[in-house]
Parts: sequence; C-alpha cells; structure tokens
Amino acid sequence: MKKVAVIVLAITTAAVTLGFLLPGETGVRKNRDTESRSEAANQASASGSGTVGKNPASFAPTAAEYQLDGPRKRNDLGQPLPFRQRALPASGINLLQRANRGNFATLELFPGVSFRVRVTGRWDDKDGIRVAASLEGRPEKDRLFASWNKDSMRALLELPSENLAYELINDGKGGYLVREWLFTDVVCATPSPETRGADAGIPRPAGAQASNGAPIAAAAIPVLISRPGAIAVIYLDFDGEVVSGTAWSGGATINAPAARLNASQITEVHERVSRDFEIFNVNVTTDRAIHDAAPLNRRTHCVITSNDQAAPGAGGVAYLNSFAENFTSRKICWAFLDTNAKDTADVVSHELGHTLDLDHDGRNASGSLPRDEYYSGQGSGATGWAPIMGVGYYRQLTQWSKGEYARANNTQDDLAIMAQATKIPLLIDDHGGNRGAASNVSGDRVQGYSETSADSDFFRVDLPAGAHSIFLQPAGYGNNDLELQVQDAAGAVITTANPTEELAATATFSLASPQTVYLRVDSIGKGDPLTTGYTDYASLGLYYLYGFGNQELPPSAPIGITTQRISGTQTKVFWTPNPSASSYRVFRNGVLLATTSAPEFLDTSTQPAAEYSYAITAVNFHGESPASSTSSVTTPAFDEFIMDGEPDFTGYLLSNPGMTIYAAVRGTKLYVATWSPGNSFSGFGSDHHIFISDSLLGSAITPAPWGKLGLISAAANKPYLAGEYESNYAGWFNTTGPTALFKSPVNSGVMEGVIDLVAQFGSLPECVYVAAVAYNSPDGGGINSQTPAGNGNNNLEPAEFFRIPVRSTRDAAQNGIYDVLDSARSFAVTNVSFNASDQTILRWPVVPGKNYMVQGRGVLSSGTWTNLLNTNWGAGPTQWDMEFTDVTAPGSAKYYRVTQP
Repeated sequence: MKKVAVIVLAITTAAVTLGFLLPGETGVRKNRDTESRSEAANQASASGSGTVGKNPASFAPTAAEYQLDGPRKRNDLGQPLPFRQRALPASGINLLQRANRGNFATLELFPGVSFRVRVTGRWDDKDGIRVAASLEGRPEKDRLFASWNKDSMRALLELPSENLAYELINDGKGGYLVREWLFTDVVCATPSPETRGADAGIPRPAGAQASNGAPIAAAAIPVLISRPGAIAVIYLDFDGEVVSGTAWSGGATINAPAARLNASQITEVHERVSRDFEIFNVNVTTDRAIHDAAPLNRRTHCVITSNDQAAPGAGGVAYLNSFAENFTSRKICWAFLDTNAKDTADVVSHELGHTLDLDHDGRNASGSLPRDEYYSGQGSGATGWAPIMGVGYYRQLTQWSKGEYARANNTQDDLAIMAQATKIPLLIDDHGGNRGAASNVSGDRVQGYSETSADSDFFRVDLPAGAHSIFLQPAGYGNNDLELQVQDAAGAVITTANPTEELAATATFSLASPQTVYLRVDSIGKGDPLTTGYTDYASLGLYYLYGFGNQELPPSAPIGITTQRISGTQTKVFWTPNPSASSYRVFRNGVLLATTSAPEFLDTSTQPAAEYSYAITAVNFHGESPASSTSSVTTPAFDEFIMDGEPDFTGYLLSNPGMTIYAAVRGTKLYVATWSPGNSFSGFGSDHHIFISDSLLGSAITPAPWGKLGLISAAANKPYLAGEYESNYAGWFNTTGPTALFKSPVNSGVMEGVIDLVAQFGSLPECVYVAAVAYNSPDGGGINSQTPAGNGNNNLEPAEFFRIPVRSTRDAAQNGIYDVLDSARSFAVTNVSFNASDQTILRWPVVPGKNYMVQGRGVLSSGTWTNLLNTNWGAGPTQWDMEFTDVTAPGSAKYYRVTQP
C-alpha cells in the first residue's frame, strides 16, 4: 500500500470520533451507507495499556496491516486503543495554528508519513481558533479540522481513501501526541477488501424517502423537559439551525431547515429519546435556553433536519466523545430522518450515543456469514430486540448493549462509558431492595426506576381478602422488560408474573384474609441472547405499578396517552388502563368530547390538516382524577394516506386470493398496498411488486423488472412499487411527481405506497390497472403468487391485471368507506332506461365482493319495500357495475331503491 504523509494535530487527552447513520435513497435497489465517526483516544496511556484481545500473537502493529475482525487492544471498558502513537514537536502544530486561508504546511506524523495541507478556512472568535484544511494530492473527502481553546487543541485527519485516520492531542506537557487508527475506527464505514478504502454499507429504514411535509413552525414546537434541574443537557433542535465554522462540511455554512414533523410526532421523538436516557441524570429538552445555560462540557445539541450537507446520504452523524469536550466545533450532532417519529428517535439516540463515546454494535464475519457494521437485531413483536448503537428501525425494543449477542464485534460497556462522572451519571436508587426497606404504597399507583440490572425494588401494601390483579408496566416507549413477584409478610412467594413475549406483567392472586404483601419489581431479560433473546444488562427505566383498588380515593391521572393519525377525519386516542377507574372522560382542546369505559377513543369528527390536543381524566365512585398530560396531533391533509406498514383501512381491500390488493383514491392520489415481503429474510422468499398502469398492451411483451422471469403486458415506463425479501429495501420506480411508501419489516404487515395519478399520467385516468405479484427472490425468479390469478406461465397477461375505476375507489370522507358505498356521497342509481318491452332497467356502481338488493313499491311515501331479487346479488371479483331489469308490470308506476344488506 502506498505510504501516506499525514498531519499531526493536537487534541486534549480525551480524543474524538465521528459517526454517521445512513439511510440510502429511494429508487435505487442497492443500499447505501456512510456513517462517519471521529473517535477520541479514550484516554489510553502512552504505553497503550489495556485489555488485549484474543490471539495477541497475531496482533497487527499498525493500522495498515490490520484486518477488520482481527484482534485489538482495548481498555477495561472494551473501547479500542490506537495502533501506535508517538510524541510530536510543537512547531508544526503551532505553524498550523497561525496559518491563514490559503497557507500551506507540511506535518510529519510517523516516519515516512507526512501531509502537505492547505488551509481552507480559519475562524477566530469567542469559541477559540478553528482551522480547516484540505490535503494536497488527496481525494476531496480526505481532510483535516483542528480546534484550539486556551491551552487545549484537538484535530482529526481523516483518510477514507486509505482506511486510515490520525488523531492529534495535547500531551499535557506542552507537546503533542499523534495516534493512529483505522478510518473505520474513527468514521463509521465498511472497508473495501479490494482497495482498503471505505465503502458505504449501512442499511436504511424501509420506506425512508423524501417527504412533501412542510417544516414545522417554531411556535408549534412543544416545550418538553425530561428531568428539570439536571446539570447535563441533551437539546433536541427541531426548529432549524444555521451552522458555520465547525468541523462539519469543512467549516462551510449549513442552512438546516426545521424538521418536517408535527407537534405530536416531536412529542413522541422526545419521549422515545428520554426513555433511552432516563436512568441517567440528564435533561432531554426542546428548550434552547436550558441548553445554553448548561456548562459547555456537559451538553450536546442534536439538529433534526432534512439537510444532510454534514454527511450527504447519511441518516445522521456525530463526533465521538464530543459531549464532554470544551470545543464548540464538534458539539452539534445531526439526524437527517425527520418525517417518522420512531426512525427519527432511533437516529437521535444512536448519534447521542456517539457523542458519549460509544462505538457501533455490529457482527463479525463467521464462515459464510458476512460482517455487519450495524446489527439490526433479533426476535419479533414487543420483545423484538436491537442495540441502539446498531440500527433499531426494525425492532420495538431497543437497548444499550455490551455485545452479548452472537458474533458481536463490540463488547464496550455502553452504560459504564456513558455514566462516567464527566458525562451523564446514573440516578440514585429510588426504592429499597428488600422487604425491610420497602416503600409504602399510598393511593392507587406508584412508580419507580430500574437503574441497574442488579436493582430490585420492593413495595409494601395492605390488601383486603379476595381476588387481586396488580399491574406492572414500563413507561410509554420504555426499554425495560419487567417481572413482578408477590410475597407475603414472611417472604414466601405468592405468585410471579413474567410473560415471555411482553414487557409488562400482571400478577393475579387471591388472599384468604386481609394482609400485608410485598411486591418485588425486577427488570429482566428474555430467553437466549445468542438467538432471539437478550440479557437484563440494559433492561432499565421507568415503570408504573398499579391495581391496588380505589382505596376510597379518586383515581390517579391517566398515563401513557398517545394519539394515532388514522386519516384527516379520524384520530385514535388511547392510554394505559387505570384499574381504579370506572370510566374516562376525553377532552379535545379543553372541551369535553366523550365519556367511555374503554381505555381508547376514536374521534371521527376531526378536520383535515388541523391541530388538536387531547387530555383524559379517570372517574370512579369517589370522584374524578386530575387531567392527564396532553397529546397533540396534526391531522393529515385531505389527500394524505398514512405510511406505517399497516393498511390505512380494511375497507380498501379489493382482492385477496394469492396476494392482496388495497386501493383508494383521494383527490388525484392513488393508494395501493399488498403484503410486505418482510425484511432480512423474515418473509417467505419472495420480492413483492405492485404494477400500475393507465393502459395495457395487447399481450405480455415487456420484460419483467429486477431481472425476474417472464413478461408483463404494461409498457416498460409504467410505475411500479417493489420491495426486497433479503433486505429492508423498497422503492418506487418510473414515477413522476410526488410519491410515498413504506414496507413493513414483517410479512404480516403491508408494503404500501402513494402516487399522484395526474402527475404520473398527465390527466386523471378513468381506470387504472393494478397487479400484485410475488416473485421468487433471486434474479431470474418466477412468480410464486399473484392477484388477480394467473395462468402459471410466469407472464402478466392483460387478464391478470385488476381494472379499478377511479370513481369507484374514491374516499372523500377519509373514513375507509368508498364514496360509492355511501348513499350520502356516490351510492346512487346512475342510469335508468327502458327496454323494448317497456321494462325498467337500473344501473349503479358497485364494489367487488359487496352484496346488493333491489327493492320496489308502488307509492313513494308509504307502503312496504318489496325485494325484487330472490337473493342478494354479490358483485364478482372484478365487477364494478350492476344492472337490473324489472320484468314485472311493465308500464305501471313503481319506485325503486338499491340497498346494501
């Protein structure tokens, strides 16, 4: 490999690393990755002391000789140590510190390793001195950025083209040290075996793509605070930012617009991120003033925006160990997924982990299994698990990790690294760990924190004789799997509750007499962490314990209130059940909307593109609780469909044999969905396609896309939506104008998308032709399943497309009912005529699979409606119109109506 000359830059003893989380782009079948990280020297001694990895005899002495899965020297917390380091004279660094834009300097790092750098930017202000430099004769992405603040200096020289990096720090004696790393140690990327350079390779969340949503107004962003008074602060910045003179983009100005999230989505992001950090003494907030008042070395600032200039194509980026440093040039981290609350929160927590000096959680290669830079997790459902420092998009339970899963390439102790005194220390234990130190229960609910895996919390409560159900539940979006044990006064176990596939637990038992019982709360793991389970290492956080009866008191305020956007006219509100409540009162914008006995309510009276705020009170015989916290939502626009991997409405299902087709039209936008192929081999071995056209060819003559077997009878330029079985990829192809999509990571969900018919076809077509097809996943794969049904020749013939009249699938009310099924909208007889025998002929639009009855009577205002059919008529699988001829009493007066039984 060619020797490279490198500049040495001085940094304080805590070095910095940088990390990118990359989603890729819609419409390109291959995934992209560029997660970058500039890692600090993790305060290793000059002798390189620390824990030595396996097989030390083969330890590579320099980064250039190092293989990615080879042994590494690590410190006691599992953090990698540099390959080599040496002292540097101060002259070269001091020259760089004095250099102006356009000046050159040559700095030698190791013998034969030097760089000639050209200063491209310099800033002298209250934050110190900052210098950006390009490397002469090197690719554009090879560059340097240095910061000075009083007597401290940090710099990072990145060489992605050679998979090398050099970090410069102060030695504390007036000189400097240079430390050698792989570029993949300091920037999240995957090395290429052909060139030793860095190739992109991080998976992106399924369906991530550009959004048409507008940036949120600053006034609409809720002020949210997770832990008032904490000295350490994490600021979530949703209102946009102008960033200049930092390590990002070589110091260039970045104009970052506000996030394209509404107030309720921002609240969800804040709550999810707060759950990830709630066992630490840190305040996660959207209040800029709280951030600015915190000490520089005890805060970080995460900008959530669509502008990925800081790391083009990435999902997010951060410098490692920047949280505790005193340089403003690296205090900002970024999240570029700003349209989906869960994806946004996953990126934000991941990047915040980098600022606290955490590395990626991936997997080593083994046999035929490749190396994964980012592990996407294991298991499914409520207990499907993924490490936060991998990718958490596809699992509900995300936790910090120390590499206890199979093939883990990172055994860092995440919790210990973050909980250092200079960062975000753990909370003090809030409840006693034995019966003697148990907390007394008063009222109908208590709460606590599982701060460590060794923590058990005890509670004492007096219960009457009879049957009891005690409920233990993590806070909304919590990370803790919980176990509840009930003991009697002597410590004998009455019952233990720990549902395997749930995070919550309910203990049901009976007492023969009134007595004192003790409740022990533990956070636990599940099953085998080497397969589909996880340990209790980071099963931590806030929980609620309730079900003690009303104790002749009004209920506590409801918790866990959440809103779900169904459509512009429907919003679902749900909350955690309160066993002390007999009913709940739902308030919208402070006005009583409804009373219900269920812990959920469907509001069907909303207006599109409007903001609403909901709160709940609980009621029993003894009175009404205080109001819950509020949950705000901005309803979708009149033509917006919800992209979440579930059918928008079951009423949109038009075809079911073999595959499914859901379809609906609002305005000029067409919604389509079919079964999801799943992610990363979670489905049944098929890639799924939805073909859409405004016209068909006379026969199947167009080659199937994606290298699949067979031909199709739609032109090659017609749009289609497709998703892979082997990865998380899905995309629209051949589209013009705005699109949206989402692919569920599990086969039980749907792959769904939206296109604008007018933008696509030039005008609104009378009909569209749709086919859903499951192709065998490898190239050349044939049809495994399809709807409409096929003839088995692996071609999509004209008869194997579903003709869908646009007028018949309109849903103007956004309630999941086609207009032609609603008499208040379009369900009406559209044509009345007479045949040669003077018999009445009626014609009306129908929907496939629906039943209809024709009725008549002689007087419009009175009398009985008589069925004119022997039985209900069912519309066939491709039938969109029905016709009825009344063969009785031709020429006589009669009134008709068509009903839907």
